Amino acid sequence: ADVSADGTTLVSASGKWKIFNLSTGKSHAHGVFGGYWAVQFSPDGTKLALAGNFNLFRLYDVKTGQVVWDLTREGHVNVIDQVLFTPDSKKMVSVSSGEMRIRLWDIENKQAEAAFHFTGLGTAKIGIELKTYVEKAKRVYEYERVSGMIRECALLPDGKTLAIPAYSGKVSFLDIDTGKITSTITYKQQQLASMRITADGKWLLIGGCDDKIKNGYVEIWDVDRKEFISSLAKHESVVNRVVVSPDKKFLMTVSDGVRVWDLKTGKVMHHHLGKNDPRVPRTKVFDDGSKYEEKQVGCAGCGFLPDGKTFWFVPSWMFWGTEAYFYDTVTGEPVDYRKRVAELPKKQAGK
Repeated sequence: ADVSADGTTLVSASGKWKIFNLSTGKSHAHGVFGGYWAVQFSPDGTKLALAGNFNLFRLYDVKTGQVVWDLTREGHVNVIDQVLFTPDSKKMVSVSSGEMRIRLWDIENKQAEAAFHFTGLGTAKIGIELKTYVEKAKRVYEYERVSGMIRECALLPDGKTLAIPAYSGKVSFLDIDTGKITSTITYKQQQLASMRITADGKWLLIGGCDDKIKNGYVEIWDVDRKEFISSLAKHESVVNRVVVSPDKKFLMTVSDGVRVWDLKTGKVMHHHLGKNDPRVPRTKVFDDGSKYEEKQVGCAGCGFLPDGKTFWFVPSWMFWGTEAYFYDTVTGEPVDYRKRVAELPKKQAGK
C-alpha cells in the first residue's frame, strides 16, 4: 500500500488493487491480480507503479486507472521487490533480489536506460545468460562481489544516488548516471532488511537485526558525513520497513507489529498489531467448518500524511480485505482521515 505525496490518494494491493480518494473515501479505479510486492506512487501523483511476482510490472495512470506502460517482459526475469521514482517523476528504479539486478527506466521515452548486474559469494548472474534474453538497456554495468541481497534500496533526493546493500556490513552509494560506487557506510547490525532516506536527504535509516531474525533495531546515519547518529531497539524480530515523518520528529517501524517512535526521546509512543492488540489474532471459519487462526499479521504499507500529524498503516491479512487505519501521531487516537486530508496544506508535499 502507498499514499500519494500530497496525501490525497491511497492504493492497496493484495488479491485486488484499488485506488482510493482519501477526501471522499471512494475508490475510482481497481484491478484484479495478486502478488504485488512493489507499490509506489510517482512524486507528482499522476502515475502508479505495481510490480511483483511473475515479472509483473505495470505503470498506471492514477486518474483513469489505465495502463500507460507495461514493462512485464521488458527486462526483469524474476520477482520485483521494489520500485522507486526519481523526484521529477521522469524515471524509475526497479529492484529484483532474485536476479541481483537493478534497472533504470526512462518513463518519458518508455526505454530501459540502464541495467546494473551484481554477483556475489556463491551466486551467478541470473537470467543474463539465458539464450532467450536480449538486454535492451542502453547502458549496462556489471559488479563482482559488490552487493549483498538487494531487496530494498533508497534513492537520494538528487535523483541519481542510490543506496544499496553491500557485503561485509556495508551500504554502497551508486551513481546511477555513471555506474560508479562513490562511497560506503559500514553499519553495525548483522543483517540489513530495509532502508529509507529522509526527505531532505540528510539521514539514512537502516532497519535489520542481529541474531538471525531476532533483536531487530534501526540505525540512523548522517549521509553527508557518513557518521552514525543513533539507534532504536526494542524490536523482537527483524525490522523490515522504516518510514520517517517529513519533519524528522517521528519514525515508524514494522517488525513485531507497527511502532511509532519519538526521535527526540528515542521512545516508543504507539504500538499496533502486536501481542496486546485486540485485532490479533483473527480466526477465519470456512464453509466446511474448518478454522484458520492468523496469530501474526504483517504490514502492507505505512507512513505519515504530509504534515506529519497523522500516521497510517494497512495490515496484510491473509483472508481479509484491505483495512487502512489512521491515527493522530501525538495522541495515538483514531482520526477521520477525510478531515485530516482536508486540513492538509495545499502546496505541501512529502511522505
